[in-house]
Amino acid sequence: MNKLNIAILTAMDVELAPIIIELDLRRVGQNFVGELDDIHITATVAGVGKQRAVDAANRLCTTCNPALMILAGFAGGLDPFLQPGYVCGPRRVILISGESIELPGEGDRTMLTVDKPITSAQMKQSLYKKYSADAVDMESFHVAKEAVKLGCELMIIKTISDGADQNIPPWALGLVDDNGRTNMWAGVWAALSHPRRIDVLFRLRRGAKEAANSLGVSVAGQLARWVASQG
Repeated sequence: MNKLNIAILTAMDVELAPIIIELDLRRVGQNFVGELDDIHITATVAGVGKQRAVDAANRLCTTCNPALMILAGFAGGLDPFLQPGYVCGPRRVILISGESIELPGEGDRTMLTVDKPITSAQMKQSLYKKYSADAVDMESFHVAKEAVKLGCELMIIKTISDGADQNIPPWALGLVDDNGRTNMWAGVWAALSHPRRIDVLFRLRRGAKEAANSLGVSVAGQLARWVASQG
């Protein structure tokens, strides 16, 4: 029996890290690979934003021919009841222009995709009111649209890293570069040059840690259930 291929895609390395641990993946070139029973897994960090996500999805579909692609990562909360660490499995993804895609599976949430980071609580509240979406990210709609075009089954698993009431200062966006790599020295410099930022850094780190812990466990669990459903 030929092994099924599964592709896992994240925007940032901090999102992929807990998945690597949970699935015991190993680095091979730019990817991470592993085995789960008769399943071959290939995971990669795409980088931040639409084009990098679409390019990575295309690349994985071309090289791996996956039976399932999983887009995993963090999202900002729009629903005020969703706190850091909450697992958000969208059934519907919406582009900020209003275009939407329905996804198969058991998800019951709505994900809004925007073209730039949403950093203010005021903007989150405005988007929640306008779109009734539970969370916001920069990749889900574009990867879903590409998966439809490529004929690849897609599962989206996102965890909340910052709640609807949390502001993210502009300088914090520099903690991750466009390729999705964490810039540790940017965090060190932010703390040393502006000590008042230390509390913000700790809050962001705590939210990211809670989101990462939930993400790794959720991806492993959802993948195991999907494998079992294949009979």
